[in-house]
Amino acid sequence: MIDITSESVVSFAEAAASLPRRRGNRSVHVSTIHRWARRGCRGVRLEFIQVGGTMCTSQEALQRFFAKLTQHHEAETVVPAEKPGAAGNAAVARALDREGL
Repeated sequence: MIDITSESVVSFAEAAASLPRRRGNRSVHVSTIHRWARRGCRGVRLEFIQVGGTMCTSQEALQRFFAKLTQHHEAETVVPAEKPGAAGNAAVARALDREGL
């Protein structure tokens, strides 16, 4: 939840302009910020507030949004190592015995 008393509130246009440029040296379009707030990205939604007719977010909300996206991405890319079961251990032991090791 955005707290306007302690966070740096910015319009969606200002938020888009403040982000790093993307591939092809293109800036993030304001419609991207709208999409992140309305539909989200990979299940994570950007926090926003309505100030009159202007939709706003905060620099801190952007930070939280990107941190959640990063955690989500890291959780998807980490694959737990498979442990061989008892049958696998027995098969390995038999193979080592055959080799005389």
